[in-house]
Amino acid sequence: MDNNNIKHIVIVGGGTSGWMSAAALSRIVGTQDCKITLVESEQVGTVGVGEATIPPIVEFNNLLGINADEMLSATQGTFKLGIEFTNWGRIGDAYMHPFGVFGRTIMNVSFWHYWKKAYELGLSPPLDAYSLNWLAAKQNRFLRSGNVPNSPLSKVHHAYHFDANLYARFLREFSTGLGVNRIEGLVEQVIQDPQSGFIKGIKLQDSTIVNGDFFIDCTGFRGLLIEQCLETGYEDWSHYLPCNSAQAVPTAALSQKAALYQIYCALQRLAMANSSTAQNRQRHCLQHRICQ
Repeated sequence: MDNNNIKHIVIVGGGTSGWMSAAALSRIVGTQDCKITLVESEQVGTVGVGEATIPPIVEFNNLLGINADEMLSATQGTFKLGIEFTNWGRIGDAYMHPFGVFGRTIMNVSFWHYWKKAYELGLSPPLDAYSLNWLAAKQNRFLRSGNVPNSPLSKVHHAYHFDANLYARFLREFSTGLGVNRIEGLVEQVIQDPQSGFIKGIKLQDSTIVNGDFFIDCTGFRGLLIEQCLETGYEDWSHYLPCNSAQAVPTAALSQKAALYQIYCALQRLAMANSSTAQNRQRHCLQHRICQ
């Protein structure tokens, strides 16, 4: 009987996407029966700024068994309770999207319905007042989830801002410790099966051949495998998106007070200059710098 089990997974490209893939596969699949190789080159640059995340990153790190304190220390990270949009609808206003829930369900009816009725009758403050994350962020406070039954403190939804390069380096050490094989090199050629067209290997500039059963493309916008080789095509949505580009500019933290503030609430702030230029300003606040 033919054995069609995948014996070798090859990840092309490092960065956060490559090393997150390697970390998850090495933890879940393991490296005993399936070899995992990641090919990357220090010559290929990455976007070396802060990484804005949402709450699933906490679940991802928990899945890997990563200690949050060690990760934050290694990546110069900060806690994040939500995303604030300034000058979003018009100049001078602001909207904050806090992580987590508003209020609680009452008799199987969503809290929103009770609040809306009370608010229309002038009996309730704005909806933000019923969000633990919104209230905590506005007061520069943060607390991890605790063992407090029947309390919103039992589940404090949060995420992180961290240095993307440092997070990738942290996961590299984690993954190689679980048996992932890292190869330094630039891809010169993608080798396809002449009959099926499936990718069966890559050739590096030093003539090294890396064969595999399953390939993951983590080469970013280049799409070395999925686009340049397989030509799967790109579905352009730019006509739907008024803001379709980004410029990364890291700067030093403005003050110790500002840095401490961001450690506790770590809000991502977006600013729209005006509707004609449709430019957003995004701040990823780390322990050692602010990336805009």
